[in-house]
Amino acid sequence: MDDPNAVELSIWFHDVIYDAKASDNEERSARYFSETCGQDVDRQLQSKVHDLIIATIHKELPLTPDGKYMVDIDLSSFGLPWDKFLRDSEAVREEFSHLSDAEFYSAQKEFLESLLFREHFCFTEFFRQRHEKTARENIRRYLDSLKKQSLVGDA
Repeated sequence: MDDPNAVELSIWFHDVIYDAKASDNEERSARYFSETCGQDVDRQLQSKVHDLIIATIHKELPLTPDGKYMVDIDLSSFGLPWDKFLRDSEAVREEFSHLSDAEFYSAQKEFLESLLFREHFCFTEFFRQRHEKTARENIRRYLDSLKKQSLVGDA
């Protein structure tokens, strides 16, 4: 990592504002960090933390070493053993109980497939060695399970 302090602050603040019905949690969390630290944290560090929090939106591939670590940390639960991964997936579904199955699982399938289509699931060698294989297996197994339950269709 280039700036472990920025990564740590980003981890602490990246979900400080979380509303399952909102689509701007990361932006609001990044703004909250900047407002909270104010003059106590220099602008360069504030900017880094902001960018690292925004990286957890997963719309763009991270380009910096710190961004790569942040994204890998954010997605590390995909590399859990199957039973814990499944429990985590069920908890995510509960968080989005306001969505119909069709809405939730369609969006979930799209996101998970976007992760599988990447050359590497993990961006850092550290996480790649520890989680890449298991994360890919978990996602494939989960998507197969959703298809068998007719919660998603074939691509």
